Amino acid sequence: MPTRKLDNLEILLISFFNPLEPNSGSGLRSHCLLKNLIELGYKVHLFAFSRSENPGQLKDYPGIKKSYFVTRTPKTGLQALFRSILFLKPLAVSNYFTKDVINAFVQFISGETYDVIIFDYIYTVALKKHLHTPRCKTIIYEHNAEYIMARDSYKKKKKLHLVFIWLMDYLLLRRYEFNALRSADCVVHVSEYDLQNFSADIKDKSVVIPNTLPYKKEYGIKTHQENNIVFVGSMFHYANVEGILRFIQEAWIDIYKHRRDINLLIVGGSPPSEIQKYNGKYNIQVLGYVDNLSEIYAKASMAIAPIYIGSGSRLKIVEAMMHNTLTIASPKGAEGLLVEDGKHIVIAVDRQAWINHILYYLDNKGERAVIEKNAHDLVEKHYFYGNFKEVIKDCVSS
Repeated sequence: MPTRKLDNLEILLISFFNPLEPNSGSGLRSHCLLKNLIELGYKVHLFAFSRSENPGQLKDYPGIKKSYFVTRTPKTGLQALFRSILFLKPLAVSNYFTKDVINAFVQFISGETYDVIIFDYIYTVALKKHLHTPRCKTIIYEHNAEYIMARDSYKKKKKLHLVFIWLMDYLLLRRYEFNALRSADCVVHVSEYDLQNFSADIKDKSVVIPNTLPYKKEYGIKTHQENNIVFVGSMFHYANVEGILRFIQEAWIDIYKHRRDINLLIVGGSPPSEIQKYNGKYNIQVLGYVDNLSEIYAKASMAIAPIYIGSGSRLKIVEAMMHNTLTIASPKGAEGLLVEDGKHIVIAVDRQAWINHILYYLDNKGERAVIEKNAHDLVEKHYFYGNFKEVIKDCVSS
C-alpha cells in the first residue's frame, strides 16, 4: 500500500446494512463503524444496501466522499435455491447479489483506487471478485459467526425438505465464510466467544470490537414505568421470531394467568403472521416498527432476550442496559457479553425460571434498580463506539 497520511486514506466500505438508518442491531453496528471511520478522518466511499427508499441524510456524514445505495430486495425462495445449488453459494449470496446489484457496484468503483476495502458483513465479500484495484488492505467486519447461526437454524427445522435446505446452506456458508476470512488481511469479530469458532490461522489475524452504541444516556431510576415487559428485535431475523414465539408459548401464557396486570410489548418491523395472531391476546401488543425506543424503555419494567439460535452478541441487551432497563435473557441471549448473572443481567435457564424471574423482579424494584445501575455502568465503560477508535485505526493502518 502506498505511503500516505492516515487521514488521507481512501476507504471503500461495502455494507450489507445501511449505516445511515441504524434501526436494527446490525444497522447500529455498521453505523458505529462508519462514525469511527469518519471521526478518524478517513475518506469513505460507501456502497450500501438499504431497505428504505430514503437512504438517510448524507449531510450529517461529511466524511463520506462518495456513496451509492441499492435496495436490499431478496429474490423468490426458489430462484435463490436454484442459484445456490447451481453456483454452490450460500442462499443469502444468491438472494441479494443480483445482476442489478453487481452492475451498480461495478459502475460505482469504475475509475477509483482504494487504500483499504472493508467488507461490512461476510456476504459482501461476494463483490470482491468484481474489484479491479491495485493491491490494497482488506478487512472483514463480521457481525456474527454466520455459519454458527446457520447450523443452529437447520437443527430447529422439523420438515424434512427444510432440514435439507438449511443443512445445505450451513455447509456452503461454512466453506464460504472460512475461505473469505482466510483471504482477508484483518478480521473483526464481535466477541472473544465468536472468535473461538474459527481456526488458528483466522484467529491470528483477528481483533475483537464488540457491538456498541453511538450514544450515551444518563443513568436514572425510572419513576413512571408501567408493568410492561419489552421484547425488541428485527422480525427479518429468524432467531428473534423463533425466540419470542417460544417465550409466549412456554412462559408468557402462564405468566398472564398469574398476573393480568402485566403487558408484553413486541417491537420489530414487519412481524410475521404467527406473531401478529397474538396481538390483543394475553395482554400482548405487537407494535411493529417503533421510531423512538427511548419512549418504550422509559415505561418498561424490564426487557427480555429469549434467544436460542445464533452467535455474536445481542445489541438489544446493550440498548436496554443503556436505557436503565433490567434484561432477563436466555443463556444464548447473554452469550458474548461481559455480563454476570445477577449483577448486570438475569439469566433464565428454563421455562420456570422465566416465570419466576419476571414475577420476582416485577415486585422487587429495589433489587431491579441495583442491577440496572451496574448494567448502565458496564455499557458506558465497554459498549460505547468511541472506545474502539484506536482498535479500528490499528486495523486499518497496520
